[in-house]
Parts: sequence; C-alpha cells; structure tokens
Amino acid sequence: MKILAVFPSTFEAAPTFKAANAKARLGAEVDLAGNVRAFVSGARSAAAAKRLGVQIGKYKPQVVVLLGFGGACSRKLKPADIVFETSDESLMEIFSNLGARPGKIACSATAADDQKRLGLEREGFDAVDMESIIFEQAAKAAGARFAHVRCISDAYNSPLPADVMDSSLNPDTGAIEPLKMVSLANVKKYPTLLIGLIKFGLEMIPVNRRWAKFCSDLTEKLKEISNRDY
Repeated sequence: MKILAVFPSTFEAAPTFKAANAKARLGAEVDLAGNVRAFVSGARSAAAAKRLGVQIGKYKPQVVVLLGFGGACSRKLKPADIVFETSDESLMEIFSNLGARPGKIACSATAADDQKRLGLEREGFDAVDMESIIFEQAAKAAGARFAHVRCISDAYNSPLPADVMDSSLNPDTGAIEPLKMVSLANVKKYPTLLIGLIKFGLEMIPVNRRWAKFCSDLTEKLKEISNRDY
C-alpha cells in the first residue's frame, strides 16, 4: 500500500527530509521507500489544500498521515507529548508502540488561546491544530484512510500569545515565517515578547528532539507496513 506522510511546515518536516538527504521546502516531496512518500503541504491555507489535493491525485496513496506540532487542550498534556487520532488499527498499534497516546484532535481556524483550549477540553478534545479537517476531507475524498499525529509544542500558559503565533502564517502560501512574530506591531502590543520568544525557543529544544526521534522511528515502521496488502 502507498502511504503519504504530510507535514504542514518545513520545520515539522525537517528531521524526516534530512534523514532522506533532502531539503524540506514548501511543496517538496521525497520517497522514503518504494511505497512511502513525505510531502510538505504548507499550513492552513487554500494554497496548502490545493498542494495536497494535487499530491494525492498524483501519488494515489491508500493512507494519508498528517504529522506536525499542535497545542494542548488537555491540561494533562505537556510539551513533547504526542497525540494521535485514527480509526486505522495498524497505525494505532504503531503510534502506541512509539509512545504516542490516542486522543481527540480539534481543528481551529486560528491559533487557540488558553480560553479556547479550555472550551475544547470541556468538549473532550486533547489537542488542537489548524488544518486537520481540511486535510482529512481531501484524503477521504480520494478514498484514502486518514491518520493524524500531533506533538505538543505549546501547552497552557504558553509564553507566546495566540495572535503572535498566528502572525507567522503566510495566508497566501501556507508558509510559516517566524520572523513575522517580531513585527513592530507585535512588539508594541506585547512589550515582553522577546523574552517570551526566548522562553518558547528553549521549551522547543526537547520538543524538537522528541519529534525527530519519533519521526525517525515512524518512518521505519511505515516502510514495514507499506509492503503489506491493504
């Protein structure tokens, strides 16, 4: 069976592409094995949805796995925890064996602040992202099964306000552009923003380390199951 691993941003895709001696850039694809391909779609935007649709039409996968960072809704989760949601039993087993936990992942049109996350937690959600609904619809419209994995990059009391996180997204291309977070408007609105950025960067060190290990281990497992009949 063919498996398409989709990463919304170059940062999320970087470990997998580096291991394959390829550069993670917007729209890039790399074959990890005969039946496993990694693809950088872009984050929530019309352009990202279109890229994914074209890639699915070209590659024709039986399984689409969305992989990236996300925010915690459950107050039991901390940065570097990994949550997954899928109805595919084979993938459930793989994710669980790699230390991820099953849960419900919400989709928000914008970065969720603490208040919104509390509301989502009350509705039973464990984590939140910004593109899963759109991408799941694209996968299922093509007859592919969908799986969703999120590594928690920010939990409650994040040092970065939600609107600052939002400002890094280029809505036209779906690219994540971190330098936009230090715009003059953001710095004026949040005088301690630079301190928050430093704190967030430090928090991301173990998150990135955990994510790289998970992606490496997952790649090997996906290669194994890709050789099975589906």
